[in-house]
Amino acid sequence: GGGGDGLAQAVRYGARLAAEDPSVAGRRGLYVMILLTPGQQIDDGAARAALADAAAAPLSVVALGLGDGPFHAIGRLAAAVPEAFHAVDFHSATDAKFPDRSLALEAFRVTVEQHGKKS
Repeated sequence: GGGGDGLAQAVRYGARLAAEDPSVAGRRGLYVMILLTPGQQIDDGAARAALADAAAAPLSVVALGLGDGPFHAIGRLAAAVPEAFHAVDFHSATDAKFPDRSLALEAFRVTVEQHGKKS
């Protein structure tokens, strides 16, 4: 591990868990990995490689951007690998009246989109 490859390590770990789970084998089950991240210091190359390797696993990865950002690196990564990864900015996905509900709806919306693209 190194300075900016934490996202890659997390994706590889999640993909391994999903691929090795006998309860998912042969079924259309799906693991959902939600990563909480400030979106800074991402090793883009390592993250793209990990997401490409994880594409065969029954895994949907959603990065939830927290803090004050910048969240641009995660957004660019999600745009580059939309079939395996999606980014949700906490501040833009929530509303003042029902923040928990709006965040959950956005996370599940992107997960369903990812799962549909993998089929």
